[in-house]
Amino acid sequence: MKAWYLATLIGFFGLLSGCASAPGAQYNKELHVKQNNKSASQVVVYRYKQFAGSADITEIIDNGEAKGSIANGGFIVYETEPGIHKMHTNTLGIDQPVTIDMSANQTYYFRADFRPSWIGFWRLSAIHSQQAASELPQTRAMSNPE
Repeated sequence: MKAWYLATLIGFFGLLSGCASAPGAQYNKELHVKQNNKSASQVVVYRYKQFAGSADITEIIDNGEAKGSIANGGFIVYETEPGIHKMHTNTLGIDQPVTIDMSANQTYYFRADFRPSWIGFWRLSAIHSQQAASELPQTRAMSNPE
């Protein structure tokens, strides 16, 4: 009986482990982070793979415009106009927006982190490029909205 119960539990968690995983290609800086428009700012938002919140997908909002959704272990890249940007996830009311002044021909890195509590919430953090370089290779591309 114990063996059957254990096998059922392992099977259940095995099924859940693939929930909401990023579907695309493995991150490659040369392939994914190449700025086409030198007068624009480039933004990379990623979420490293973790168990907490793994089935949840969060949407990234930049100055009121949806830029894409990120699943567990995923990333998005987009170009935007330089200037002041207020970025947050779609959990308004409980997440804390990040405000940053973006310059042309610069790449900015942000990480979306799920914070478990009695109400789970998302935090978007600006990340130094060296830290992002060590974390991004474990992520996969998400599809961006057109």
